[in-house]
Amino acid sequence: MKMIKKWKIYLVIILATTLLITLRLIVKVKVKAEVFKMLRFTERDKELGWRLRSGYSDIFYIFDFPFNNEIKINSIGIRGEEIMEDLKNKFVILCIGDSTTFGWGLDIYDTYPYMLEQEINAKKLSVLNCAVPGYNSSQIKKYFINNLAKFNPYLVIIMGGVNDTIVTHHFFWNFAPPFL
Repeated sequence: MKMIKKWKIYLVIILATTLLITLRLIVKVKVKAEVFKMLRFTERDKELGWRLRSGYSDIFYIFDFPFNNEIKINSIGIRGEEIMEDLKNKFVILCIGDSTTFGWGLDIYDTYPYMLEQEINAKKLSVLNCAVPGYNSSQIKKYFINNLAKFNPYLVIIMGGVNDTIVTHHFFWNFAPPFL
């Protein structure tokens, strides 16, 4: 009788362990699938690990669920419509950061860089959303240094750091450079 009880206990332990391992694998596969979908609108970059893919346009997806929000990356590699006017004659506010600034899952009109530009509503002002989802503070710093002269901003708003706590390397494997 005792042998049967031990056998049942072992069976329950084995089944519970198998279930937990299976659930973990399902979640891991879903997270990797999400990352690969994100990688569709990014491309490799030797210094930063990845950057936004110039000219990309598609509907935003999270875990196979389509949001009716479009992701549009313009020809200079930042989120938003094409910049038709010359930025040299404007005050440029550069918004740099991670997915929060980028507007992960949001329509471009719901991002804070867009709302800031609408709120100020000045003809001589342009607010550029230069954020890249997944960037850690090291990547944000390098992006800032590399693009400062290109945009010649009047003001820079940097919002990031969340990805430093969740270790970006876990999600993007070998793409991300070391932290600061």
